[in-house]
Amino acid sequence: MLKELFSSGNILIDLSVSRWDGQGKLEPASIGLTELELPPELIKLGWRGLLPKDERARLMSMRSQARAFLDVYALPFPISGVRFIPAGNVKMIMDKLQQFKEEDETLVASFLGRYEEIRLRVLAEYPPAFHAAITEAYPTLDYVRSRFDFRFRVFIVDEAPQSNGESLSKDTDDWLGDVIELLRGEVGDIAERVIKTIDKGQSVSKLQIAALRRVLGQFLARNLCKDAEVSAAVTRVTALLDQYDGEAFLAKNPTPRADLRGVLSAVCTAAAVRADVPGIVAAYTRRLMLEP
Repeated sequence: MLKELFSSGNILIDLSVSRWDGQGKLEPASIGLTELELPPELIKLGWRGLLPKDERARLMSMRSQARAFLDVYALPFPISGVRFIPAGNVKMIMDKLQQFKEEDETLVASFLGRYEEIRLRVLAEYPPAFHAAITEAYPTLDYVRSRFDFRFRVFIVDEAPQSNGESLSKDTDDWLGDVIELLRGEVGDIAERVIKTIDKGQSVSKLQIAALRRVLGQFLARNLCKDAEVSAAVTRVTALLDQYDGEAFLAKNPTPRADLRGVLSAVCTAAAVRADVPGIVAAYTRRLMLEP
């Protein structure tokens, strides 16, 4: 079953991004104390910052963006740190991750080129009494360079384990069922939130419409098991949003709001069903086994 799942072009991806944390361990001497003045059972020193906040945020930005991107277009997989990529998203995701990697390399190169300048900037913010200890806390440029890495690796399953095949098949079915419920939960939640806005007599803002479009698009992009009923309901919402402009769902326009509520209600109804999940999983796995 796992072999068939990956023979159709789906992949696993492991994103690994390491950073220098820009911190140094705080020692008693760094703040003018001796070990005897700090009973270890009562007091433990923390860490001293070696980077300004803006530099730390900049160095972390590509890692945060890449992980957020995978949260949107990939699916969780029952192996720690690994994401499942549906075949239709593979090229788009690989291209985007490569873009993140190149942008990260540019950021890191800029940081390394300014390392001494940044060190002096931080040093100036500490009182003179701390300068010697802070200076000693900075690692060498080569060490700092070695702490940065941005890589992603792709995996497929060529051969399923031969032992306990029945349990493996059940685990895969359970995971596919979890994927269906995850995606249904996401579209159901956003649909319910917009319905509540409409029922309160409030306008549906452009931000809400943009969020609705984004979540619906994410569902369609990750609809691995071909969840047909929910997919049809989602498609009807998207078509309705395309039919109206962004100003159509204000409180003063009852007809578009009623139309939107109707199609969103259909999404909620379809997404709330749980009894059909095993059948969707079974149909999907049958298609996998029959595809050449």
